[in-house]
Amino acid sequence: MNIIVLYSPGREGEVISLAALLHTKGVSFQAEKAEPPGTQNWKIWIERLRSATYSVFLPGPESWDSPFWLWAAGYACGAHEKSYLHSLEQVQAVFHDFHFLRCQTFEELAQALLEDERHWEQRQLQRAAEAELILRDREISLTGAISCIHDDLIDDFRLYLQYGFSVNSKDRKGVGLIHHAARCGKIEFVQLLLDKNADPDMISDDRGNTALMDAAAIGNIEIVKLLLDRGCNLEVMSKNGQTALVLAVGAKSLECVRLLLQHGADPRKADKLGLDALGYAKVLGLEDILAILKQV
Repeated sequence: MNIIVLYSPGREGEVISLAALLHTKGVSFQAEKAEPPGTQNWKIWIERLRSATYSVFLPGPESWDSPFWLWAAGYACGAHEKSYLHSLEQVQAVFHDFHFLRCQTFEELAQALLEDERHWEQRQLQRAAEAELILRDREISLTGAISCIHDDLIDDFRLYLQYGFSVNSKDRKGVGLIHHAARCGKIEFVQLLLDKNADPDMISDDRGNTALMDAAAIGNIEIVKLLLDRGCNLEVMSKNGQTALVLAVGAKSLECVRLLLQHGADPRKADKLGLDALGYAKVLGLEDILAILKQV
């Protein structure tokens, strides 16, 4: 982000103060002093203002009647994403016609510019991701992001997140990205989403499952362990009243059952059919699983 600060003679000290504030926030700018009327090189000023994306005006008492300042203000307010005005005195009526953002203090101005830079950087990342997705012939939609999970395209999936899709996005059926990743057994995608602060306990609208339950349902011990290490809720019940432990029994996964029990899963929590983990182990004839369930 390019910031130009246009100031009148006599305000040099304030520019130094503003520079010190912005330096602490990691924001840089280009300061340009506007000389008295009649001394400007207009071509140079056009290039200076054209190269900026944001501008800050620090006019002095002599600025209000200057054709140069009026021209510069009009150019900046029309061409720049944002233009800020910090004046030592009452702004003349003619300046009210320009779309300046007013800042009463340099602290307020510095904070506004910091937020502008953050937003600008995010937009640059988003535009870069969009361009790369287009080059890769990817559909820029949530459906396109989900297809990356199923097709195991982790680099393309990162571009969708960089573009701006929320890690907690859900499809039309209410199935989240993390659920798709867990159901496909794609631990890299689950890890990436968790690292980007996805909700590990988000519940899908179709089954009423968390990602932990989806992973247990396919007996994926790696994803189950990852989610347990992130402190996932063990006792969430699906629409059928089944817990992750019951689903792990249904998947006949001794490893998942043992791990869930070690983390405190309740083997006697029954579902809507009245069966708990012990009951399902009996029905399915899973003697090895039944044996460790009885030990709890």
